[in-house]
Amino acid sequence: MRTTTVVVMCLVLLSLAGPAWSLKPDPSVGLEVQKPTGNLSYMPGDHFDVAVQITDPLAIVRRVFVRLIAPNNHILNGDEDASPPEAGRPTPGQPELWTRRLSVPLAAVPGRYLLQVEVLGEGDAVLQWKTLTLSVTKASFSLRLLTPASGAVFSRNDDFDATARTSDPKHQARRVFFVLEEARTKRILNGDREAFRKGSLWSLHLHIPATATPGLYKLGVIAYGEGWQKLGSAVRPITVSLAPVSLTGLELRPPSGIVTGGMFRIGAVLADPNNVVQSVVVSVLGPDGRAVLRNVPATRQGTTYRLDVHLHSDVQTGNYTVEMEARGQGGVVLLTRRLAFPVGQGQP
Repeated sequence: MRTTTVVVMCLVLLSLAGPAWSLKPDPSVGLEVQKPTGNLSYMPGDHFDVAVQITDPLAIVRRVFVRLIAPNNHILNGDEDASPPEAGRPTPGQPELWTRRLSVPLAAVPGRYLLQVEVLGEGDAVLQWKTLTLSVTKASFSLRLLTPASGAVFSRNDDFDATARTSDPKHQARRVFFVLEEARTKRILNGDREAFRKGSLWSLHLHIPATATPGLYKLGVIAYGEGWQKLGSAVRPITVSLAPVSLTGLELRPPSGIVTGGMFRIGAVLADPNNVVQSVVVSVLGPDGRAVLRNVPATRQGTTYRLDVHLHSDVQTGNYTVEMEARGQGGVVLLTRRLAFPVGQGQP
C-alpha cells in the first residue's frame, strides 16, 4: 500500500514539473523539412511557408514548433505551432505534413538566421528536431526629394509644399518626416513634421515664419519603419531668401564708349521691403575672366546702389562683365545680376 502511494506521488510530481524533454531525438521519428528549400535568402517583410513531413510509427505527434532565431539568438516569432494534418487528428505510423507560414520582421537586421523545427509527442516530449540556416539581406528602399527645387527662393510668411517619393517594394515605411534647418546655426525652423502619404508620394505643407532669419537652409526628409527603424534620408541644400529682393535697372553710364583709362558708373535699383540686404558688392571681370575689381561695396543712395569705376590705361580691350550681388546676413548671396559691355582703346 505504501509503495503504491509513493509511485502515484512521483507521477504527480513529474506531471507538475512540466514537459518531459528528451535528451536525444528519437531515431524512429522521421523528419523532413519540405519547405523552404533552394536559395534560403529573404528580405525584411518577406513571407515563406514551412512544411514538415513526419513519419512516426511508434508515437503520436502532438505538436510541432517552428522558430525563427536571429543572429543574437533572439527568437523573433516565439514558438509558432504548425498546423497539423486532418484538423489535428494525426494517425500513428502514417506520414504527416505540418505547415506554418512565417514572416521576416520588417525590423530584422541582415545576417545569418536559424529556422528550427521541433516535434513534440506525448507529454510534450521532444521526439525530433532539425535546424536550417537562412540569410536575411537588406531590403531595397530609396527615398528621393521632389520639391521644392534646389535653389528655391521664398519670402517670410511664405508657404510651400515639400514632397518626396519612396521606392518601397516591401512596404516598410511607416512614417516620413520633413525638417527645415538653418544651415549656419543648425536651428530647426519647423520641428519634425510628419508627412501625409498617398501611394509612394509623401507631402507636407510648410510655413516660413515672419521671424525667420534670412540665409541658407537645408530641407531634410527622413523615413522610418516598424519600431522607428530609420530606413533612409535625403537632404537638399536650398537657397532661401526670406524676403522678396530684386535688383533692377542695372546700367552703366555712359552706356557706351567705355575705354581704357576712362571712368564709368555702375548703378542699379534695389527693392528690399523687409530690409534683409546687408550689402551690395560689385565685381568687374575682364575678357579673360579675371577680376579687374572683386567684391567692392557699392554706395547706397535711397534705393539706388552706385559705384564709380576707373579703368587703368593698361587693361585689355574687349568684352567685360559687371556683376552686382545683394548679400544678406553672414554674406549669403541673395541675388546676382550681370551685364556685359565692351571696352575700347582710350587715348594713349
